[in-house]
Amino acid sequence: MNLSLRADPLASLRTLASAIAHDREAGWTATRRVMSGSVALIFEMASPRGRCNRKAFLNIALTFLGLQTALAALLWLLGTEIGMTGTILVNAPILWIGTTVCFKRLHDIGRSGWWLPGAFAIWFVSAMVIATIVSMMLGDEALAQGQPAFVAMFAVITLPAFCALLWLHTRASEPQANRFGPVPHGFGLSLPSPKSTTRQPRTFYASAVLA
Repeated sequence: MNLSLRADPLASLRTLASAIAHDREAGWTATRRVMSGSVALIFEMASPRGRCNRKAFLNIALTFLGLQTALAALLWLLGTEIGMTGTILVNAPILWIGTTVCFKRLHDIGRSGWWLPGAFAIWFVSAMVIATIVSMMLGDEALAQGQPAFVAMFAVITLPAFCALLWLHTRASEPQANRFGPVPHGFGLSLPSPKSTTRQPRTFYASAVLA
């Protein structure tokens, strides 16, 4: 900016003030654009429709892990606890978005979202059967926390869930658009195109989301 204070100081000051106001307005415009984009991204993550590639899946997982770690560190520094209600309120949005992103990741590799509740049901029933068998064979004392049987059972139960999560993180995306949406770009999320959403209405919302 070239200001000639000697020629007309008042005009130069007015020009400077106008430039500052313009820069401030431009800054607010950029801030609003970033905030609008962030809100849109959060709503897109919260929707179970569409696709999510490996990069976005990892970034979201690391972000939530960082947020939970920072919150735990803050509570530890303050020497306070948020209680059961506070824990539920804090973790409910994370659990919801984590679930919807898993739906999107399944869609991205061409699988139905029904794979998630189906796999969870099988895992839960298997865990209950394993715990019942161990309890009948070794007694309830063997399932006390810290006992070798408890540690071994916990490892056996959590291993399938860990392998499934690892599969979601490493499975390559379908290289072309599928029935769940176009190939994700940018951050790594995509929503179904308008053409793919003009289907016959279904009886249950879950069917339209998970199919």
